[in-house]
Amino acid sequence: MSETTETTRRPDEDRRRAPKGRAAIAGLVAAGSALAVVELVAGLMAAVPSLIIAVGDAVIDSVPGWLERWAIATLGTADKPVLIGGILVVSGLVGAVLGLLARRWFLIGAGGIVLFAAIGVLAASADPRGSVPLTTLVALVGAGVGVGVLWWLLALARRPAAVPAVSGAESGAGTPPSGTAAPGV
Repeated sequence: MSETTETTRRPDEDRRRAPKGRAAIAGLVAAGSALAVVELVAGLMAAVPSLIIAVGDAVIDSVPGWLERWAIATLGTADKPVLIGGILVVSGLVGAVLGLLARRWFLIGAGGIVLFAAIGVLAASADPRGSVPLTTLVALVGAGVGVGVLWWLLALARRPAAVPAVSGAESGAGTPPSGTAAPGV
């Protein structure tokens, strides 16, 4: 009798980690959920600035003047939408990476979401119209939603795929074995 390497693996080993693709998607959706919550509140409350716009403004303020002028000359009036789109793409990619990290080390993925919220609050603190304490609270709620979504989606992704049930007629359970007559015949 030969032993295979399969016998050395624990039976639950494959279920403990989500597949890589699902983990990346979980991180992407978690990041999007966190941003959606914060942006929704920012749209409803004047005291909470948009963290996406705040990060965009911080990027504009920190780039060299020649780069800013080049972007305006090249993109024209589309410079701000392109910048916002870039921020969203980077946020999604970072979310996917955090999902991959959370696949093995959940606290690193969760901490990354909280760190992104802190970066957004730091950028938004430059806006004199916004309330830093309220913005911080909203960002923490958004981060909490993101962490919760990440945890939930990773838990779903860890579940083994369901095997479709076979009905009695398809399995042959309701038919007599071949070569035998039905009762009463």
